[in-house]
Amino acid sequence: MAYSETDILKTWQLNAKPWIETLENGDIPSRALATNQAIVDACLSLKPQRALDIGCGEGWLCRALAEAGVEMTGLDGVPGLIANAQRKGGAQYLTCSYEKLLSGLPEGLTPPYDLAVCNFALFGKDLTVALAEVVHSLLTAKGRWVIQTLHPDYPMAAPPGSWATEDWSAMKRSFQSGYAWYRWTKAGWQEMLQRAGFKEFKWEEVYVGEASSPLSLLIEAGK
Repeated sequence: MAYSETDILKTWQLNAKPWIETLENGDIPSRALATNQAIVDACLSLKPQRALDIGCGEGWLCRALAEAGVEMTGLDGVPGLIANAQRKGGAQYLTCSYEKLLSGLPEGLTPPYDLAVCNFALFGKDLTVALAEVVHSLLTAKGRWVIQTLHPDYPMAAPPGSWATEDWSAMKRSFQSGYAWYRWTKAGWQEMLQRAGFKEFKWEEVYVGEASSPLSLLIEAGK
């Protein structure tokens, strides 16, 4: 079954406040233990000067990279998340959904960038395919796109290559309405990125503690 990309965005708009509170209070242990540092390290290892965080949420990654000297711009389609990011500062933040980005660059976006990053921010299928071509066009000749996503081998009821649903039940705070997201296989990621024009790939598995199964997959795609 396919799911509406618009409905995915609406669920994040409904849940902006509890999501901000969740991150501010460190309610997701895996982020503090491994995945936050993993994405920061992956980005900084490329020594970017100008970077674009697509699906930046409340802006924590933009702030972290800006503190390391990177000129950051964050995009997100949820006004409540962008408003929070703007209050905290550290970077330029623009309200722009993926759909709007596909139709034209928003005012304030000034490519090319030598890094684009999506941290647990790609939920759809067709929209991700279309977005990949746009990201490719926004990068310099040696630019890289760094993606962190739930590992395809992470045990879930929905297998890789299908849609999964999230009901927020594991969260400590009160969320409204669940959302759906597409679980890419590793081969699916590579095929999709190659179609968009990316030719170089680096893969890294991120583990939490001594877990036998990786939690996330870091993808570095270059031209």
